[in-house]
Amino acid sequence: LANDYMQDDVDAGLLNILIEMPGYSEGGCPFALDFFRGTRIPADPPVCPAGTACDYSISADEFDPECAAVSRIGNAVLVGDHLHAGPSPDVYYLLLVVVGLDIVLPMHEVVFDGTIVPGTDGPDTVDGIIAGYITETEFFGVFEAIPEAEYPVPGKDEVIDMLHELFTRGIIVNDADLDGDTILESGTIGLAVSGVPAHVTSVE
Repeated sequence: LANDYMQDDVDAGLLNILIEMPGYSEGGCPFALDFFRGTRIPADPPVCPAGTACDYSISADEFDPECAAVSRIGNAVLVGDHLHAGPSPDVYYLLLVVVGLDIVLPMHEVVFDGTIVPGTDGPDTVDGIIAGYITETEFFGVFEAIPEAEYPVPGKDEVIDMLHELFTRGIIVNDADLDGDTILESGTIGLAVSGVPAHVTSVE
């Protein structure tokens, strides 16, 4: 549902996810992975040229009242070039574009697993996968909360009915029981990521 929309937004420079690594250590000490949605500065060209560490601003809404990142995966450890983080009690908020709608889905028990190419001032590249669980109730709650006027043709009810049909037909599958009641109410989801250095120059 999301792959083509997300790739289109990445290619257009509309979707820029920044990863900060407070406490980053190459000596095996744990640190965190903080995630922010960034806006390219300057906006033209919108896409950062390959091989360039471009500048971005982030919104103050990306922080909680204690100024910590709203979206975080904790307990990250780097061993050699292998980076593993989580599973984390923190919620990771996954930004997706589905049927043309920008949605934010909470992911639970999130992990990151991948590799880092170290540089002289932190990582030069980061590649891996973010994986976790999304509950069916929260999944539909996000779509229900979006106003009718924001939905593309054929409309809100039809899109939500289509999503229910995907669950009914087993195209989207709940394969996890997070609350321990023996009912599978959550589905696994994964997002492949590939990152290069970037600079945050302002918080708006």
